[in-house]
Amino acid sequence: MFRSRFTRRVLAVASGCVLHISAFAQFSPPADPAGPGTAVPAPAAASVSQAALASPLFFYELDAFIRKQSSYASELRRLAEAGDRLGMARFCAIAVVRRYEIGPDQRAEDAIPYCRRLARQGVPIGMLLYGIAYTTGRGVGEDYAEAVRWFRRAAQEGDTQAMLWLGFLHENGAGVAKSEPEALRWFQRAAQKGDSGGMLVLGEMYAFGRGGLPKDIDQAAQWYRKAAASGYEQDKQLAEEGLLALGR
Repeated sequence: MFRSRFTRRVLAVASGCVLHISAFAQFSPPADPAGPGTAVPAPAAASVSQAALASPLFFYELDAFIRKQSSYASELRRLAEAGDRLGMARFCAIAVVRRYEIGPDQRAEDAIPYCRRLARQGVPIGMLLYGIAYTTGRGVGEDYAEAVRWFRRAAQEGDTQAMLWLGFLHENGAGVAKSEPEALRWFQRAAQKGDSGGMLVLGEMYAFGRGGLPKDIDQAAQWYRKAAASGYEQDKQLAEEGLLALGR
């Protein structure tokens, strides 16, 4: 769907690596007692730092958790059932994010109640993941307009990955009117808030003169270098590819 292969890769990194989720036992998620649009009180067991629930750190830490935990799927299920916010968010992520694979015996629909609860509680990562579910169609019907609604709410709370999604969707006219200026505005907001993915996208836009920006190799190199200094190894690799392509 997205025009730029590079920006697709940025989004893939932001959403986590392609990993195999082993099949785990069927379970019955707690019923969602509230009707559509009803706020749900936060569970008492939901004591977790805001930083752990902030993207893109959330996805990088989820990848680290998966690498260290051999039975991570069942552990995330257990945490989600206990009402642990981080566990709920991670269980939701492995179900709805396209770059994760789900075992043959697991249904994405089982994780949607957790996505919905977090989203309705106003948890930014929950709103982001619920929006992603509507772009991948995992557990819900594909609905880009609904995805945009949740991404906007997450972005209003400062979630930079939601800002990137809004930029991509405006760039491609998915769920919203196509608008390169609006796409640029969201990419800039993400980059200015320190999101290395936003920095990479701005670097590419300057490198090719896209989105209404002039072609400016120096500006492109500057944004790539900022992304490389972010501390995230995957983003550093992408930034180095960008600098190499610029001859820098």
